Amino acid sequence: MNDASALHFIEKIYDAALQPQRWNVVMDEFAEVVGAAGTSLQVVDPFYKENHYTSLSNRFRDHPDFEALMKEYFERVWLEGKEGYKALFSTDAPGFMQEYQCMGYSDANYLEQYPPSLWFRDNFDIFNRLASRLNKNRGWRNMVSICYDSSRGEATPEEITYANQFIPHLSQAVEMGRDFTLLRKRFNTVFGALDHYRVGILFVSQYGEVLLLNQAAEGILEQNDGLSRNARGRLCVTTASSADLGQLIRVCAATARGEGIDSEKLLIVERRSDKDSYIVTVAPMRDPGNEIEDQYKGAIVYAIDPTNVAIISTSGLADLYGLTPAEEGVCRLLVSGHETRTIAEQREVSIETVRTQVKRVMYKTGVQNRAALIRLALSVNFPVDLPDSSSRTPSG
Repeated sequence: MNDASALHFIEKIYDAALQPQRWNVVMDEFAEVVGAAGTSLQVVDPFYKENHYTSLSNRFRDHPDFEALMKEYFERVWLEGKEGYKALFSTDAPGFMQEYQCMGYSDANYLEQYPPSLWFRDNFDIFNRLASRLNKNRGWRNMVSICYDSSRGEATPEEITYANQFIPHLSQAVEMGRDFTLLRKRFNTVFGALDHYRVGILFVSQYGEVLLLNQAAEGILEQNDGLSRNARGRLCVTTASSADLGQLIRVCAATARGEGIDSEKLLIVERRSDKDSYIVTVAPMRDPGNEIEDQYKGAIVYAIDPTNVAIISTSGLADLYGLTPAEEGVCRLLVSGHETRTIAEQREVSIETVRTQVKRVMYKTGVQNRAALIRLALSVNFPVDLPDSSSRTPSG
């Protein structure tokens, strides 16, 4: 995977996190890297329509009847195949599957009876597609496809293995892009509206130097309770930790420079105050518009304070993941920091009942612990102000 073309492509993926309009260019390069006729990206957000978009490589865009065909696709073809990929979105983890496998079939001959597949073959000379869901959980229907010429057979296991290496990066860029797309759509800017995002956000250099941060992040650093900025202006951990934050920043920044393959790092940062630990996520970040600094290739750090329950909403999780009313109530209390015993007392049920309900919440949402559940809740219900809220310029 460490060949130059793959590493170069990975760094380019992160250009689209801040500027989703670049996804078409990313899809062009993706097709070249995996040796396909075309590729496509589809992002569907069940709660924020601002985050709906489809990006296609030039195999599709260069067709003389592209606009008319896309209109037909979304008005008719997509609806016919909407439920066809149930097997894909019920898988335990993202990974490319043959198109017929996405629909739960083991025989490639099924494609000869599947109208959407025949439509792509008739209009774009494409057949035997691969697809993978991109979202890390099963609640969304974000998907990337690799499309092959109809003259060749299906993808080989080696081709699938190679393509799978890009999924974490595509997924990470799409997920980060949801935050920034919402800021841009609501406030016509990203960096000028970071204070409307109530989770701590810091853009740092490869050495951890804080270049830009929002008000929520400033508030966290001012407490000097596990996270701070040292005399050299670098983000650091002030308590014992199981990992080195500086090292996590360096490896993610290396990916942004085309020198690494790390997509995201998670760190739980203990606090001297004995309050709930911070949940810190580090990911590669590039700024193709040079709004942070010229040729910025560093890392973005998200710092979540789980004690700030006002910004964490579990609304929507029940619908998205099929939680029962009882499970929804337990989920809400769990995210708020209540332990099993206090949840049982508040709900007037046994501890064993609560334990069973917690297990079902974790199973249905696909997470393993409270920290992951909080991150999921924040991704479903963005802690972003409404457009008429006041703002100030983020600090550097």
